[in-house]
Amino acid sequence: MCAAPALALGSWGLLDGKNYTCYPGMGQDLKTKPKADERVIRDGNIITACAAGAAEEFAFAIVEAICGKTALNKLKTEVVAR
Repeated sequence: MCAAPALALGSWGLLDGKNYTCYPGMGQDLKTKPKADERVIRDGNIITACAAGAAEEFAFAIVEAICGKTALNKLKTEVVAR
């Protein structure tokens, strides 16, 4: 989330050839550039988010990746969220 995808995952080469997002302006020095128009992206086992403002969407993407779409939909009906 935020700058971490570019600074951590990117510096380790884990974003090479992946679709990802990060804080605007970050990641421009990496081989694979971020998708600036996306708030949350899942590409395989990597989930990235653009900033803290996308935390809810990021959390929902993690729940879906681990528990599946049915569990995510159930969770969305049980929490106060946007």
